[in-house]
This record gives sequence, C-alpha cells and structure tokens, in this order.
Amino acid sequence: MVSPSRLAASFEIEQPRLLLVEGNDDFHFFRRIIELRGSEGVQIIEFGGKNKLGDFLTDILVPRVRAIDIVRIIGVVRDADDYYDRAFQSVAESLRRAGLPIPAAPMVSANGILDGAVILSSVYIMPDNGSPGDLESLCLDAVNGAPAMPCVSRYFDCLQSIGHVPRQESKARLRAFLAANRDDPTLLTGNALAAGVIPWDSPAFDDVHKFLDMLDAAD
Repeated sequence: MVSPSRLAASFEIEQPRLLLVEGNDDFHFFRRIIELRGSEGVQIIEFGGKNKLGDFLTDILVPRVRAIDIVRIIGVVRDADDYYDRAFQSVAESLRRAGLPIPAAPMVSANGILDGAVILSSVYIMPDNGSPGDLESLCLDAVNGAPAMPCVSRYFDCLQSIGHVPRQESKARLRAFLAANRDDPTLLTGNALAAGVIPWDSPAFDDVHKFLDMLDAAD
C-alpha cells in the first residue's frame, strides 16, 4: 500500500520506505506510478522545494525517524534543472547535514547507522541522473512518439517565431500535450499516468523503475 503524505507539521511516519519529492506534481506522479507498480510499504512525502530539503531533513524528518524504529530507506528525488552535478551535490550536502548516509552517485544505495539502527539512502536526479531538466522533461521523453507531439512542436515553433517562448519550456510543452487529450484536456501528470495518456511502462521510465526497485528491496 502507498501511504502518501503532504508536507505538514503533523505528518506521521507510517512506512519503512520513505520517498521524498520536491513538490505537488512530483508527489502525484510518484503516487500514481507506485500504485501502478503495486509497490507496498512506501510513504511519499513532499519536502516543499529543492531549497528546503536540508532544513526539512534536519529539523522535521530525521527527529521523527529517530523517534521510531521502522524506517529502513530514504529515497530523495529532485530536479536537475540547469545543472545535474550541482543538484546531486546539493542533495548530498543536505543528507550530510542531517547525519544520513551519502550515496556516491545517484541510483546507488548508501548504508549508515542512525541511533544504532541501519538505514539506507538513495538519490534520483530528474530526468535521467545525468542531464539537465526536470520531471516534465522525463514525461516528454515518454510521449515523444505520440501523434499529438508534432503539433505541440509546431505550436512552440510558432511561439519562438514571435519571441514568446515560456521560461519553463518543458513544463509548458507537457501541459500543451496534455491539453490536446481529446477525452479530458484538464489532466495533470499523475492522472495522465493513470489514464494511460503518459505510458507508465515507457522505456523513458526504466531508471525510475530501477530506483523504485531499490526502495522495494530495502528490508
């Protein structure tokens, strides 16, 4: 069972596997993909943005992990944005500050001891643990061959011709693609996964599934 949690002062740790994500879209994306996988024992927690991870780990999460003896692994997901290396180093520094084990690289588990108990940590940097981008970049890769995508590309070519390209282009492109859905143009990322508009088993998500396999395997 997936136990989703929004960032709130009152949330309680309920599962041995914690998946920490940046924001609302990430929360619903991972909630849906974990449900579709049939994974159990995973609690998804939104930490409120990349600049808040360090304080969230140190001030909120780790004290609660120390108070109970059920957490076995903490997975952290954040966007690379413009610089993958900087994103990973930022997560690593946040883990260090919180006294949690620091993986040598994304997709590698690190073992550590917290209050005498073994705990693991792992990191995934969107979109693919090596490139700049974000969740939307990853989802665009998954729908790259969809019939509507050439139309989306022409739309953005038109915007570019008048100097009107959105600053967050990947987010705008994905929204344009989802708005082209004939059945429901209001779908957001998580619901689009559930509806099959974004195929959750796309090869574009292979590394996401491998990362979630690491969570599932943690005892």
